[in-house]
Amino acid sequence: MRNEFPNPMERRERWQPLNGKWLFSFDKPIYDREIEVPFAYQTEASGVNEKEHHETVWYKRDVILNDEMKSSERVVVRFLAVDYEATVFVNGRFACFHAGGYEAFSVDITDLITREKETIEVKVADPLDADRPRGKQDWNENPSRCWYYQTTGIWQSVWLEGYGSDYIRSFGITPDAEKTDVRFDVSLASGEAETIVVDIESQFFDKPLTFTASVARKRKVILVANLPKPDLVYDKHLWSPAAPNLYRATIKTITYGRISDEVKTHFAFRTVEARNGKILLNGVPFEPKMVLDQGYWRSGGMTAPSARSFEEDILAAKAMGFNAARKHQKVEDPYFYYYADVHGFPVWAETPSAYEFGKHEIATVIATQLALIDKVYNHPSVIAYVPFNESWGILEVAKNKQEQSFVRAVTELIRARDGGKIVIGNDGWETLDCSDIITVHDYSSFGDDFAEKYTEPNESDTPVGRRITVEGSVIGDKPVMLSEFGGISLSEKAGWGYGEDVGDEKEYINRLERLIDNYKKTRLWGWCFTQLTDVEQETNGLLDSDHKPKFDVEKIKKAISK
Repeated sequence: MRNEFPNPMERRERWQPLNGKWLFSFDKPIYDREIEVPFAYQTEASGVNEKEHHETVWYKRDVILNDEMKSSERVVVRFLAVDYEATVFVNGRFACFHAGGYEAFSVDITDLITREKETIEVKVADPLDADRPRGKQDWNENPSRCWYYQTTGIWQSVWLEGYGSDYIRSFGITPDAEKTDVRFDVSLASGEAETIVVDIESQFFDKPLTFTASVARKRKVILVANLPKPDLVYDKHLWSPAAPNLYRATIKTITYGRISDEVKTHFAFRTVEARNGKILLNGVPFEPKMVLDQGYWRSGGMTAPSARSFEEDILAAKAMGFNAARKHQKVEDPYFYYYADVHGFPVWAETPSAYEFGKHEIATVIATQLALIDKVYNHPSVIAYVPFNESWGILEVAKNKQEQSFVRAVTELIRARDGGKIVIGNDGWETLDCSDIITVHDYSSFGDDFAEKYTEPNESDTPVGRRITVEGSVIGDKPVMLSEFGGISLSEKAGWGYGEDVGDEKEYINRLERLIDNYKKTRLWGWCFTQLTDVEQETNGLLDSDHKPKFDVEKIKKAISK
């Protein structure tokens, strides 16, 4: 199950999958059942499928190392995501502890293994705390409204990687679209390597270009490659929805005269900014027609059936006329962002919300935000960050100076860490002046009052009972966007949506067309439609919870593309 290489942005040849059957138990390590990793126990695909909340769960698996792992000088175990606190043991000895439900982590287990049969155990604690990033996971045992069942334990892939005596711990790629320079910031595990070699391939090159930097036995290396422009008149090298041009790169470490690590990745040149009431992609106005994507499946919860599932979702969204997605309240599997790069599908990356303001929320949200940036930094498809949504976890932000400082601090932290994307400080309402875009959520059933509300948006307007901006913040020349609307549910399906239900496909299409027509009467710049799929009790998706179309795709596209 899911044995494709787990991280397409850091592909390696020497690896061993650990997805599949693990021993499992609730509360204590008695291992009285099995679970299918990487599905949470609350899901059907896990083979457990129990909804009752257990704060502690245990995993155990015996592993026979393959020949590549046995011959490697260093062996590392990697987890893409474990919710929430994970303690890892190898052969009965402590390996590492990690807190954070959406972040990848790894540990070098070379000194703990026998290179024969290894026993890996993972203890996971997942309390129902509201002051840590939960996203759409309800902080009550039984979900309600637009929140869903908890996701406990291992919910993204697990695997082993093997290396020589030194290896690449992480890397960041920063392209300069104007100069066609690209900077590689490479972090090494031990600093034993002597040389970093980067080979870059492109459809614009006859053969790969090779760039080399001497490491001089340092753990952090910067290599800057200057690439030729493929055309002296046109910017053919840029990434865009119409031409998602990607450059392939292979980064190698040379240690004691041999290749000790080799990773394959990609990058692209593009710019994005918010200016003069518009979003500009490569200096050209880009009007978002986005779809809200929760990233849930009926049988697997937050875990997709396969890597291909993400590509299918993106292609389905494009077929319906959408030109971008807002990945809502979730740090997604790397394959989602990878296929968004490949298919030219811009993405807003959103930080999962905590719901109770205080010092613990501040610490955990910042940690999750930094981890999200690390995961998506190299992806050209990610054009924006959304650190807060609808004042969740900052309920008093309209007046509370501490909460306002928190929003501003996180927004500026994002810019300090990644200056190549735009930032929406608090999406939906009560936006602060630090935000690049002013956004509004409005679930009016028909949108007949959109023109009245949004022809000349004013800071003090309260179209949904909340001010568009907090007092003292101004709209100025920033784009104003309808970043959530729609949410139409079929009355024939059990569940709920936003506003009035519709009875059938014809009524749904008419409602959609009416909403789009009313949007066009405003001076808003772009929109995000709720939502891509049904999720648990929410039945307001264009696709059902198995990600199959509920309506004629061409009719949806015609309505959206009017």
